[in-house]
Amino acid sequence: LSLAADPGGLWPRYRHDGGLTGFSPLKGGLGEAPKIWWTADLGGPSVPAEQVRLEDINGDGHDELLRILPDRLICQDVRGRKLWETDGLNNPLVREIRDFAGDGTRGLLLTSDTGTELQTYIISGKTGKKSLLYTTRNLFGGCERIGHILPDVAGEQICAWWSGSAPGGGHQGADQVGR
Repeated sequence: LSLAADPGGLWPRYRHDGGLTGFSPLKGGLGEAPKIWWTADLGGPSVPAEQVRLEDINGDGHDELLRILPDRLICQDVRGRKLWETDGLNNPLVREIRDFAGDGTRGLLLTSDTGTELQTYIISGKTGKKSLLYTTRNLFGGCERIGHILPDVAGEQICAWWSGSAPGGGHQGADQVGR
């Protein structure tokens, strides 16, 4: 491999090469330990621009790459082909990936924090379609349970209860069950 033939070939990237093998033609090891010559504090926290999860997202038995960005989710196969993208989320936090439908597919339970309210969504791991389950604000406390709660109902369910305000006013303390 010559640098002139493939100038981008030596730069780091996901799984390194076009075949996604993860193989590097470069020799590893250094003659001596590297030294820090200088540093510059750029300020602010060092926070990655995105998070990733590598697991079976759609229930097909193969791992997919889930990219979690500040405003959306992108699901790709391990070769990098985009399967779906879901946008319109604020600081998404994927909390659970389970079979909520009871058909072997996966659903992603996540929260989206707008700064004034917390939105809880379920997203289809197969299509990326999002459905808003419930929204809370001024949350003073609460609990959530996930599992096979309802007898004779396929899939897992979510049961949430809290004390606080629901959007539009009023007191929210009733149970919410989402599927």
